[in-house]
Amino acid sequence: MVSIEEPWSYMFSEEYDMLEWNLAHIASHAELAMLLAPRPFLVERGHRDGVGIDEWVLAEYARVRRFYDEMGIGERTAIALFNGPHRVDGAEAVRFLRRWVAEK
Repeated sequence: MVSIEEPWSYMFSEEYDMLEWNLAHIASHAELAMLLAPRPFLVERGHRDGVGIDEWVLAEYARVRRFYDEMGIGERTAIALFNGPHRVDGAEAVRFLRRWVAEK
């Protein structure tokens, strides 16, 4: 989900999170998220986030959702979309955490 050819790419910025050598070729974000199962998993996505375009993030998240659905625990994962940049919005995250963490 990173490009060295696009002006919006964050690969060479402080936000790049796959600094471990070759990690992006070993496991995708979806595959890393799948390792969390059966724990609850939430993605927050700002429409103006420079990490990538919504369609790419949604496609990667769809892999996680399908994995959780196939395990019969689809309700334990969600994606919260909001109008904003790369930041924590928190609105949906608070509800999600209350449901899955505070109850336990």
